[in-house]
Amino acid sequence: MTVEELREQLTSSMPSLFRCDDFGDATGWLLTRTGDDGKLPKQRTLIADSCQSLGIGRDGEQLVIRDVAPSDLADAIMRLAQAEARVAETARVMRGERGDSEGGARDSEGGGG
Repeated sequence: MTVEELREQLTSSMPSLFRCDDFGDATGWLLTRTGDDGKLPKQRTLIADSCQSLGIGRDGEQLVIRDVAPSDLADAIMRLAQAEARVAETARVMRGERGDSEGGARDSEGGGG
């Protein structure tokens, strides 16, 4: 079998469009951080806004991008990673609003004087 024949065989069996998702890991992690269902109204809004701005859909708790062409996989994976980071950020935002941030506020006094 030649290299060209092998390449043709492999590419002919590949799907023409892909689905990229996070298996529910981002919102699952959020659940472990918040101690509740991770769906406080403000969190829901922040997550929905982030997903919408990045062109990310939702399938239950999964963040998903459907019908991704092979040439667009890198961009889709990057957008999905950005959405996951923004979901994680909602835990920090909500923790700060509740006043239970880890480590508390730090002094910004410099050395001078």
